[in-house]
Amino acid sequence: MKFPILFFLITITICLAFVPMIEAWSVNVTFDTTGLECRVWIENAGGYRIGGDGSNDYRSCIDGNELISNIAEQYWVHAKIEGSLRKPKIRGPYQTDTCFRLGGTVDNFSFNERDLIHCQGI
Repeated sequence: MKFPILFFLITITICLAFVPMIEAWSVNVTFDTTGLECRVWIENAGGYRIGGDGSNDYRSCIDGNELISNIAEQYWVHAKIEGSLRKPKIRGPYQTDTCFRLGGTVDNFSFNERDLIHCQGI
């Protein structure tokens, strides 16, 4: 009876040692605009949306934050202001945690990366 238990423990130990841990990243966006609707989404290297807002899911971007998490793969962060004639702002590629600030007006908005210290505790 000891053999099955020992075999089970050895199998579990080997699996834990050789199976890579699944890492994840997070994108934190701080909103600071003047009464605008916006959307922020994440795409992978193939151009597929893997997180964030959908194609017509605009949200209030007056103030607040959004935290998007996903599995570890290379990604790009996109931001678009509803009603703006400007193209979406695209940042990347990244494979780690990132922090951004989305601010401005409908005709002149900025989407800039910030140090992670600005997003800690949010």
